Amino acid sequence: MLRKVASAPKYFISRFWTHKPVILTHSVTSQCNSMCKICDVWRTKHNTREMTTREIFRMLTEARKLRFVAYVVFGGEPLMRTDILDVLRCAHDLGFYTSIITNGVYLPEKADEIAKTVDLTWVSLDHYSNYHDELRGLKGTFKKAFFREFPFSS
Repeated sequence: MLRKVASAPKYFISRFWTHKPVILTHSVTSQCNSMCKICDVWRTKHNTREMTTREIFRMLTEARKLRFVAYVVFGGEPLMRTDILDVLRCAHDLGFYTSIITNGVYLPEKADEIAKTVDLTWVSLDHYSNYHDELRGLKGTFKKAFFREFPFSS
């Protein structure tokens, strides 16, 4: 909780006075396991020259020296990277407020590890029903994204 509170003044100062960036957003991969109707990432050949783990670690270290306070990863589907837990751990250990945006398909198998290093997890849902699967072009994505039972689930 203190990590979140400590970042607020830096964001406020950046937003209204210095106008220097404090949030690093990073598309860690163009690989995706969905075929969303509203996205063309899956229609094009994904970037085969993505940053290596070592390059990402270096970028994070440099961003921290430049006083960035938050790191947001997205993709494609970031959980398709085999090193994503290492990347998130590095950002967390450097003191970043860490966040990930995912479609949730791989979240059930990685949730426990992600919870150790990520401050905020965004699960992108298009609809609160199986219509989500139709929009994502992949059967079962809604149920996988909602892997835990909620009192309001149908």
